[in-house]
Amino acid sequence: MYSIGIGLKLKPDAYEGYKKAHDECWPELLELQRAHGVNMIIYRWDDQLFIHATAPSEAEWLNTRE
Repeated sequence: MYSIGIGLKLKPDAYEGYKKAHDECWPELLELQRAHGVNMIIYRWDDQLFIHATAPSEAEWLNTRE
């Protein structure tokens, strides 16, 4: 199992645009993630985002960047 954590700081007042983009995620991207067994969860604290993702292997994770 491959696991990765990423921390991001949003620009001031950028959360609404970020959330809208994720709420309207392309179905093709979601299918690509499913096909490669990638799972992600995103936590928000003020202007900080903490992303945790898992995949069966690092290769499967990298394959979602096609």
